[in-house]
Amino acid sequence: MPLTTRCPHCGRLFPLYAQQIKARRSKVECPQCGRRFSAISGLMEEQIPPSETAYSRRKRTRKRPAVSPSPAFAALDERGARSRRSASLAWSLGALVLLLMLMGQTAWWERGTWMATTQLWSVLEGVCDRLGCRPPLPRVAGSMDILRPALAERPGDPGILSLSLTLLNTTAIAQRLPLLQLELYDKDGSLLAARRFAPHQYDAGKGAGSGIAPGRTAKVALDIAALDRPPSGFRVRLF
Repeated sequence: MPLTTRCPHCGRLFPLYAQQIKARRSKVECPQCGRRFSAISGLMEEQIPPSETAYSRRKRTRKRPAVSPSPAFAALDERGARSRRSASLAWSLGALVLLLMLMGQTAWWERGTWMATTQLWSVLEGVCDRLGCRPPLPRVAGSMDILRPALAERPGDPGILSLSLTLLNTTAIAQRLPLLQLELYDKDGSLLAARRFAPHQYDAGKGAGSGIAPGRTAKVALDIAALDRPPSGFRVRLF
Protein backbone atom coordinates (compact mmCIF):
# COMPACT_ATOMS: atom_id res chain seq x y z
CA MET A 1 0.00 0.00 0.00
CA PRO A 2 1.48 3.38 -0.93
CA LEU A 3 2.26 6.07 1.58
CA THR A 4 1.41 9.70 1.09
CA THR A 5 3.83 12.61 1.22
CA ARG A 6 3.36 16.33 0.80
CA CYS A 7 5.73 18.66 -1.00
CA PRO A 8 6.86 21.38 1.46
CA HIS A 9 7.32 23.84 -1.41
CA CYS A 10 4.00 23.72 -3.30
CA GLY A 11 1.86 21.53 -0.98
CA ARG A 12 1.22 18.88 -3.57
CA LEU A 13 0.19 15.43 -2.27
CA PHE A 14 1.37 12.38 -4.16
CA PRO A 15 1.76 8.63 -3.44
CA LEU A 16 5.10 7.15 -2.50
CA TYR A 17 6.24 3.56 -1.94
CA ALA A 18 8.79 2.33 0.57
CA GLN A 19 10.95 0.98 -2.24
CA GLN A 20 11.20 4.47 -3.75
CA ILE A 21 12.26 5.96 -0.44
CA LYS A 22 14.94 3.30 0.00
CA ALA A 23 16.23 3.51 -3.57
CA ARG A 24 16.40 7.31 -3.60
CA ARG A 25 17.67 7.62 -0.02
CA SER A 26 14.49 9.44 0.99
CA LYS A 27 15.09 12.20 -1.62
CA VAL A 28 12.15 12.56 -4.03
CA GLU A 29 11.12 15.05 -6.68
CA CYS A 30 7.76 16.78 -6.67
CA PRO A 31 5.82 15.97 -9.87
CA GLN A 32 4.25 19.45 -9.79
CA CYS A 33 7.03 21.93 -8.99
CA GLY A 34 9.98 19.64 -9.71
CA ARG A 35 11.85 20.51 -6.53
CA ARG A 36 13.53 17.82 -4.43
CA PHE A 37 12.90 17.30 -0.70
CA SER A 38 13.10 14.64 2.00
CA ALA A 39 10.09 12.37 1.63
CA ILE A 40 10.25 11.22 5.25
CA SER A 41 9.59 14.66 6.64
CA GLY A 42 6.38 14.96 4.61
CA LEU A 43 4.94 11.46 5.17
CA MET A 44 1.34 11.24 6.39
CA GLU A 45 -1.36 8.64 6.75
CA GLU A 46 -4.12 10.46 4.85
CA GLN A 47 -5.00 9.31 1.34
CA ILE A 48 -4.60 11.46 -1.75
CA PRO A 49 -7.83 13.23 -2.59
CA PRO A 50 -9.53 11.83 -5.72
CA SER A 51 -9.33 15.23 -7.37
CA GLU A 52 -5.55 15.36 -7.06
CA THR A 53 -5.21 11.76 -8.28
CA ALA A 54 -7.31 12.50 -11.36
CA TYR A 55 -5.33 15.68 -11.96
CA SER A 56 -2.03 13.79 -11.73
CA ARG A 57 -3.29 11.11 -14.16
CA ARG A 58 -4.46 13.73 -16.65
CA LYS A 59 -1.14 15.55 -16.41
CA ARG A 60 0.82 12.37 -17.11
CA THR A 61 -1.32 11.34 -20.09
CA ARG A 62 -1.70 14.79 -21.63
CA LYS A 63 -0.20 15.02 -25.11
CA ARG A 64 0.81 17.98 -27.11
CA PRO A 65 -1.58 18.84 -29.90
CA ALA A 66 -0.35 17.97 -33.38
CA VAL A 67 0.73 21.02 -35.33
CA SER A 68 -0.07 20.86 -39.02
CA PRO A 69 2.48 22.53 -41.31
CA SER A 70 1.64 25.78 -43.00
CA PRO A 71 0.48 25.44 -46.65
CA ALA A 72 3.32 27.73 -47.71
CA PHE A 73 5.96 25.59 -46.02
CA ALA A 74 4.33 22.43 -47.42
CA ALA A 75 4.61 23.87 -50.94
CA LEU A 76 8.26 24.77 -50.36
CA ASP A 77 9.01 21.25 -49.11
CA GLU A 78 7.29 19.75 -52.17
CA ARG A 79 9.28 21.98 -54.55
CA GLY A 80 12.49 21.08 -52.73
CA ALA A 81 11.71 17.37 -53.02
CA ARG A 82 10.99 17.73 -56.75
CA SER A 83 14.23 19.67 -57.22
CA ARG A 84 16.24 16.97 -55.42
CA ARG A 85 14.60 14.25 -57.52
CA SER A 86 15.35 16.17 -60.72
CA ALA A 87 18.99 16.67 -59.70
CA SER A 88 19.35 12.98 -58.85
CA LEU A 89 17.84 12.00 -62.22
CA ALA A 90 20.16 14.39 -64.07
CA TRP A 91 23.21 12.96 -62.32
CA SER A 92 22.09 9.41 -63.10
CA LEU A 93 21.56 10.23 -66.79
CA GLY A 94 24.94 11.99 -66.95
CA ALA A 95 26.69 9.00 -65.41
CA LEU A 96 24.93 6.68 -67.86
CA VAL A 97 25.99 8.80 -70.86
CA LEU A 98 29.60 8.87 -69.65
CA LEU A 99 29.54 5.10 -69.15
CA LEU A 100 28.21 4.54 -72.67
CA MET A 101 30.85 6.86 -74.11
CA LEU A 102 33.58 5.00 -72.23
CA MET A 103 32.26 1.65 -73.45
CA GLY A 104 32.12 2.96 -77.02
CA GLN A 105 35.67 4.29 -76.83
CA THR A 106 36.91 0.99 -75.40
CA ALA A 107 35.10 -0.92 -78.13
CA TRP A 108 36.67 1.31 -80.81
CA TRP A 109 40.22 0.91 -79.51
CA GLU A 110 39.80 -2.84 -79.02
CA ARG A 111 37.90 -3.40 -82.27
CA GLY A 112 40.82 -5.30 -83.81
CA THR A 113 40.98 -7.74 -80.93
CA TRP A 114 37.22 -8.29 -80.92
CA MET A 115 37.03 -8.76 -84.67
CA ALA A 116 39.81 -11.33 -84.39
CA THR A 117 37.44 -13.57 -82.45
CA THR A 118 36.47 -16.44 -84.74
CA GLN A 119 32.84 -16.53 -83.53
CA LEU A 120 32.34 -12.80 -84.05
CA TRP A 121 33.94 -12.91 -87.47
CA SER A 122 31.65 -15.78 -88.49
CA VAL A 123 28.61 -13.75 -87.41
CA LEU A 124 29.80 -10.71 -89.39
CA GLU A 125 30.38 -12.81 -92.49
CA GLY A 126 26.91 -14.37 -92.19
CA VAL A 127 25.25 -10.95 -91.85
CA CYS A 128 27.21 -9.52 -94.78
CA ASP A 129 26.34 -12.52 -96.98
CA ARG A 130 22.67 -11.71 -96.51
CA LEU A 131 23.15 -7.98 -97.06
CA GLY A 132 25.47 -8.39 -100.03
CA CYS A 133 28.41 -6.68 -98.35
CA ARG A 134 31.86 -7.67 -97.17
CA PRO A 135 33.15 -6.98 -93.64
CA PRO A 136 36.47 -5.13 -93.47
CA LEU A 137 39.44 -7.31 -92.66
CA PRO A 138 40.75 -6.76 -89.12
CA ARG A 139 44.31 -5.99 -88.18
CA VAL A 140 45.30 -7.47 -84.82
CA ALA A 141 48.46 -6.00 -83.32
CA GLY A 142 51.16 -8.50 -82.44
CA SER A 143 49.58 -11.34 -84.44
CA MET A 144 51.82 -11.19 -87.50
CA ASP A 145 55.40 -12.46 -87.59
CA ILE A 146 58.24 -11.17 -89.80
CA LEU A 147 60.27 -13.99 -91.33
CA ARG A 148 63.67 -13.82 -93.09
CA PRO A 149 64.08 -10.02 -93.40
CA ALA A 150 66.95 -8.95 -95.63
CA LEU A 151 68.25 -5.62 -96.96
CA ALA A 152 70.93 -5.39 -99.65
CA GLU A 153 71.98 -3.42 -102.73
CA ARG A 154 70.23 -4.50 -105.87
CA PRO A 155 72.64 -6.41 -108.12
CA GLY A 156 73.96 -4.19 -110.90
CA ASP A 157 72.41 -1.05 -109.39
CA PRO A 158 74.27 0.20 -106.27
CA GLY A 159 71.94 3.20 -105.98
CA ILE A 160 68.97 1.02 -105.00
CA LEU A 161 68.40 -0.98 -101.78
CA SER A 162 66.14 -4.01 -101.93
CA LEU A 163 64.15 -5.15 -98.90
CA SER A 164 62.65 -8.62 -98.79
CA LEU A 165 60.76 -10.45 -96.02
CA THR A 166 57.82 -12.74 -95.41
CA LEU A 167 54.74 -11.97 -93.27
CA LEU A 168 53.04 -14.83 -91.37
CA ASN A 169 49.44 -14.51 -90.14
CA THR A 170 49.27 -16.31 -86.76
CA THR A 171 45.56 -15.76 -86.11
CA ALA A 172 42.59 -18.01 -86.98
CA ILE A 173 41.02 -15.43 -89.32
CA ALA A 174 42.15 -13.47 -92.36
CA GLN A 175 43.90 -10.16 -91.71
CA ARG A 176 44.55 -7.14 -93.84
CA LEU A 177 48.14 -6.36 -94.76
CA PRO A 178 49.81 -4.01 -92.26
CA LEU A 179 51.56 -0.72 -92.72
CA LEU A 180 55.30 -1.39 -92.95
CA GLN A 181 57.89 0.98 -91.48
CA LEU A 182 61.54 0.60 -92.50
CA GLU A 183 64.16 2.19 -90.23
CA LEU A 184 67.83 2.48 -91.24
CA TYR A 185 70.64 2.86 -88.64
CA ASP A 186 74.35 3.63 -88.78
CA LYS A 187 77.12 1.69 -87.06
CA ASP A 188 76.59 3.71 -83.85
CA GLY A 189 72.91 2.78 -83.71
CA SER A 190 71.70 6.26 -84.64
CA LEU A 191 68.66 6.51 -86.88
CA LEU A 192 69.56 7.57 -90.42
CA ALA A 193 66.12 7.47 -92.03
CA ALA A 194 62.66 6.01 -91.56
CA ARG A 195 59.84 5.59 -94.03
CA ARG A 196 56.42 3.99 -93.83
CA PHE A 197 54.86 2.04 -96.72
CA ALA A 198 51.23 1.13 -97.37
CA PRO A 199 50.29 -2.39 -98.57
CA HIS A 200 49.75 -1.27 -102.16
CA GLN A 201 53.33 0.09 -102.23
CA TYR A 202 55.18 -3.02 -101.13
CA ASP A 203 52.71 -5.62 -102.44
CA ALA A 204 52.75 -4.20 -106.01
CA GLY A 205 49.00 -4.73 -106.30
CA LYS A 206 49.18 -8.48 -105.86
CA GLY A 207 45.99 -8.89 -103.91
CA ALA A 208 46.66 -6.39 -101.13
CA GLY A 209 42.93 -6.02 -100.54
CA SER A 210 42.45 -9.73 -99.91
CA GLY A 211 44.87 -9.71 -96.96
CA ILE A 212 46.53 -12.82 -95.55
CA ALA A 213 44.57 -15.99 -94.89
CA PRO A 214 44.81 -17.70 -91.47
CA GLY A 215 48.19 -19.38 -91.02
CA ARG A 216 49.38 -18.26 -94.49
CA THR A 217 52.24 -16.03 -95.56
CA ALA A 218 52.74 -13.06 -97.86
CA LYS A 219 56.05 -12.06 -99.41
CA VAL A 220 57.23 -8.46 -99.39
CA ALA A 221 59.63 -7.02 -101.98
CA LEU A 222 60.48 -3.34 -101.80
CA ASP A 223 63.08 -1.16 -103.55
CA ILE A 224 64.18 2.17 -102.09
CA ALA A 225 66.82 4.72 -103.02
CA ALA A 226 70.18 4.28 -101.31
CA LEU A 227 71.38 6.91 -98.81
CA ASP A 228 74.56 8.96 -98.99
CA ARG A 229 75.76 7.09 -95.93
CA PRO A 230 75.27 3.34 -96.30
CA PRO A 231 73.29 1.88 -93.36
CA SER A 232 74.87 -0.66 -91.05
CA GLY A 233 71.58 -2.03 -89.79
CA PHE A 234 67.82 -1.86 -90.27
CA ARG A 235 64.58 -2.61 -88.50
CA VAL A 236 61.06 -3.33 -89.76
CA ARG A 237 57.96 -2.41 -87.76
CA LEU A 238 54.35 -3.37 -88.52
CA PHE A 239 51.31 -1.15 -87.82
